[in-house]
Amino acid sequence: MNVNLALIALLAVALGLGAFFVVQSMPANTELKDYIELMLEPQFDTDLSYEAQEQMLLKIGEIFHQRLAAAGIKGVQLEVNEVFDINVNIPLNIDPEEVKPLLLSKGQLSLHDVVQAGNAPNSTITPNSDSEMMLKDTEDVPYLILREPFLSEGILESAKIAMPDDRGFSAFRIELKFTEQAAQIFATHIIELAPNNHIALVADGTVLSAPMVTESFIGFARDRGAVDTAVIEGNFDEDGAQQLVLLLNTAPLPTEIILLSERLITSQEDE
Repeated sequence: MNVNLALIALLAVALGLGAFFVVQSMPANTELKDYIELMLEPQFDTDLSYEAQEQMLLKIGEIFHQRLAAAGIKGVQLEVNEVFDINVNIPLNIDPEEVKPLLLSKGQLSLHDVVQAGNAPNSTITPNSDSEMMLKDTEDVPYLILREPFLSEGILESAKIAMPDDRGFSAFRIELKFTEQAAQIFATHIIELAPNNHIALVADGTVLSAPMVTESFIGFARDRGAVDTAVIEGNFDEDGAQQLVLLLNTAPLPTEIILLSERLITSQEDE
């Protein structure tokens, strides 16, 4: 059978060892001869039941499908072994550096209060308590932020790229549209802040943007009762902006995934 989607069949096959297979749909009897093999490990909580891990693997497979399809990447094969590590086989005509961010980025956007903003790249700010953490932006400027976000899961309705224009924006920007509930929570939180504080938009351990909360912004939130849009003005090129928008427009991964190994597999190894 010929198919064009990157991943349209997700098959969970219970074996004697309890193995799962997430199967790439390709023409019948297709087998990759030469490919890059990635070994991925989902970071499950130690107290998570076997059944819960199975369900989470299915969710991970669905998200991988969505991301690969949205990126137009076809031919990647996925297999989950008996210890729930994920084998990813990438044909040699596909750049693995284009695939890895789609599989390793959690893609969860969260909004945090900023305790202190750094002044220069590669400087360090030390947290004062366990409720704080230090993260850096795309230019390595550190920010001390509250660990607990005031907005996180299910907050985005959409994300899209805003092109550079003649108003002084030389880089690509990301325009965010929040859900109605998130917009109301955002406004309520902004009203409680003092002017000149910052908020941080964070994804995958990086501060994407940290705008200052001005008096006019507080007044806007108070008058409207909702803040339904925001703009990330990071130092993005077109590829970086497209990748971030793709990740934000698909569901976030339910757990962190780490890369255990990467190696080239060739048909000569079998000879």
